[in-house]
Amino acid sequence: MKIAFLKVNKLGDYVGWFDSHCHPEIENLEEELLLAKEKNVLGLVAVGTTAQKSKDTLDYVRAIRRQDADIHAFASIGIHPHDAFASGQKGVASLEALLKADSEGLIVGVGECGLDYYYEHSPRDDQIEVFKAQIDLARRFDKTLVIHTRDAWEDTFEVLDSVVLPERVIFHCFVGTENEAKAANDYGIYMSFSGIVTFKNSDSLRHAAAAAKTELILVETDSPYLSPVPLRGKQNNFANVAITGEYLSNYLDVPVERFQEITWENTKRAFALS
Repeated sequence: MKIAFLKVNKLGDYVGWFDSHCHPEIENLEEELLLAKEKNVLGLVAVGTTAQKSKDTLDYVRAIRRQDADIHAFASIGIHPHDAFASGQKGVASLEALLKADSEGLIVGVGECGLDYYYEHSPRDDQIEVFKAQIDLARRFDKTLVIHTRDAWEDTFEVLDSVVLPERVIFHCFVGTENEAKAANDYGIYMSFSGIVTFKNSDSLRHAAAAAKTELILVETDSPYLSPVPLRGKQNNFANVAITGEYLSNYLDVPVERFQEITWENTKRAFALS
């Protein structure tokens, strides 16, 4: 069946799914774009986790923009907490250089950055230091702060309370409880829900989604990780944000097309897209 797409010039005129966080690769570009168009996924933010991967992410976004003008592609650059020790302030300086050189306006976010005490691949002090440095970077360049936090909610909120935050902040791959969702509501922090919300044992996360303010809800894949049910265990791609979006819309009892529109507009606002 031939799918009809609205051909317009302005980002705001599209209503489709918008993957607010993914880690795609150029090698899979053609296949992923085809799948995305089939599922009405028309926007994505590709995310870097080291200085080098951030450069690669920019190349990916350029490749999408060359190949398909219907897909609205942007980038967020960052140092993941796993790499905080190895990257250090030198890595943050590399991110700043990328921001200064971004004459194309590809970069809309700083991160993912934050704290991960589950794996703790970097010492906690290093994680906090590099996290704070990226918060400052996002604020100075007026970019959206994209936060990764796992088993570190108390320290995450302590860091946020200790600094001057940028205008826009996102908890990517939100896995908090109702309590963390309510705290995010109070801060005005966006919460991005991944395929985890579809998992059988994710009742507490679904309750958190129900507690989140509608205007703060985003959807993402975090691809190639975290494929939603019924694709769990397979490699994920950004087209599958449609599955997560449809699941969450049903759980929240919001019509699918309306939920598309809500999350599209929320993502635009979260990243100050025009």
